[in-house]
Amino acid sequence: MARDVSIRVVIDGREISREDVQKKEMERCIHASRKLNLKIQNEELSEIRQLILQRKLDLGQDVLKKLMRKETCLADILVRRFVRLSHEEYVLSGIDIYANGISAKDFTAWFDLQVKKNNIPAMLAAHPEHYIIDNRPDGTQYVCETNGGSPFAAAFTIYFNETNCINIPLLADHPHRIEGVSKLSDGKRVGAARHQFQDTPEGLQGHLCIEFPKKTMAKVVDGHKWHLAIEFSNWLEAAAADIGS
Repeated sequence: MARDVSIRVVIDGREISREDVQKKEMERCIHASRKLNLKIQNEELSEIRQLILQRKLDLGQDVLKKLMRKETCLADILVRRFVRLSHEEYVLSGIDIYANGISAKDFTAWFDLQVKKNNIPAMLAAHPEHYIIDNRPDGTQYVCETNGGSPFAAAFTIYFNETNCINIPLLADHPHRIEGVSKLSDGKRVGAARHQFQDTPEGLQGHLCIEFPKKTMAKVVDGHKWHLAIEFSNWLEAAAADIGS
């Protein structure tokens, strides 16, 4: 039997309901469907999720890379400019998430397993604007996604084994972590992720945080808070369903 999990999110000190996160997800589904040349009409969110996921799986990584190439090239130019102008300063995009019915240990173990197995559907299904997520044998993860409120999809690689140079503060009471450094194809460092979790009597609490170059557009930094809310809410529900089955 699947675990019964309830989720709430806090963005900038304001509690966000699961329903509001799903409304934002529906908005991003519309953006994603346009990029994927997929027509959606009056389907429910659950149906639209499946349609978008199946479209990405049917197209495959090679076609998706070609489809997104113009956008990823533009995003590459922009982020290099942001890095240059930021002079190694950074800005953080973070939220807090709470889930009842699943522990921090169980969730991070589930996530690590999906990465290890390269469970592409599980990675892509979490957010409509996850176009490619490919976990490689060397422990890196190739990602093509839309960051926050950016008009363009971006391509980068996450290095999970590089954690010493992340500027996001460590939380000593959050021992369970998903973290890594983001780099472009030539090895240029452009950001980092540090998602930290602790157990609570009811389940877990997580502080999800992304490091962007300081000069990154505010709408990208602020918009990515919703990106985190969408993807981790969906991953938590998927983990609870898998663990409880």
